[in-house]
Amino acid sequence: MSNLIGLICPRTKKNVLFEHCIHVCKDRCHPLPLIMALRNTRKTEENVYHVTEILNPPQVVYLERNNKYYATFESLIWMTLGTAWHKIPEGQDAKIAAMELLDTHQIEKGFKVKIGDNYLTGKADYYDADNAILWDYKTMKSYPIEKLLKHDWSDTTYKKQLNIYRVYGFPQAKSLKLEAIVKDWSTHIQKNMKIHPVETIDVPIMNDVDVKTMTEKLIKEHSDNQKDPSLVRPCKVPSETWYNKNPRSPNYEVHLRCRDYCPVSKLCPQYQKIQGGGMIDDNYFEEVGL
Repeated sequence: MSNLIGLICPRTKKNVLFEHCIHVCKDRCHPLPLIMALRNTRKTEENVYHVTEILNPPQVVYLERNNKYYATFESLIWMTLGTAWHKIPEGQDAKIAAMELLDTHQIEKGFKVKIGDNYLTGKADYYDADNAILWDYKTMKSYPIEKLLKHDWSDTTYKKQLNIYRVYGFPQAKSLKLEAIVKDWSTHIQKNMKIHPVETIDVPIMNDVDVKTMTEKLIKEHSDNQKDPSLVRPCKVPSETWYNKNPRSPNYEVHLRCRDYCPVSKLCPQYQKIQGGGMIDDNYFEEVGL
C-alpha cells in the first residue's frame, strides 16, 4: 500500500485520512469521485524501484518511502490530470486486441530487471513495433514545451526516462517521442509561441553505456539512502526545488516544486528551514535528526 494516506483538508488545514474524506465527511470540499482518484495505489517494495522514482530527488523518495504522509489537494491534482490523459489512449487496448494488433501496438507494457541487489521496473505508455517508436504521454505547460522544442533538456528528466525505458525494456526502439498536452494552451500561446494544443516532441537517443552507468548510479544512491539516512542529500537549488525569483518583484521568491507539487514538503526539514528563512548547509540533516 502507498504511504500516502490522506489529504491536508483545504478547509481546516488538518490531516484527514482518505477513509474519512470518502466514507465519513458529508461536507466535502471537492466531488467524491475526484477525491477517490487522488489516492495513489502504487505500492513501494524494498529493493524495487520504478524508473520515474529513481529520477526524483533522493530526499523526496526517502521521505515518501519512510513516512505515512498527507498531501495537499493541489499537489496531487496535476498528477491525477496526467493519469487521466494516460487513461484515454490506454482505453483503446480492447479495440486494438480485437483488430489483432497487440503484438505490434503494445500499450502499458512493463519490464523488471535486476541491477546489483535491486530491481528496476518500468512501464511504457505505448510501443509502436511497426515503426520502432517508443511513446510517452505527458501533460505540460507551454514554457517547458517551448524549451524542449528548442532541444533544451536541461530542466527535465524526460530524456533520461525514455532512454532508460529503451535500454532496459525496448532495446529495439529506434526513436523516442513525447506526446504532450499543453495545460495552459490558448490562442495567444498559439500565436506568440507557435505551440499547438498537443505537441509531438522527438527525444534524443543517449548512448547505451551512458544510460546504464547513470541508472546504476541512481538506483544505488536510492538504495544506499534506505540503509543509511545520513547519506540523503538535500534537494538541489534551483534545479530540484524549482526556485524562482522575479527580478522585478524583490519580495517574490518561491521554491515552486516544494510549494505546489511536492507531496512530502510538509515533512521536509529542508523546506521547513527555507520557509523559516534559514540557509541550507551540509549539516542540516544532522541538525534535524533525519
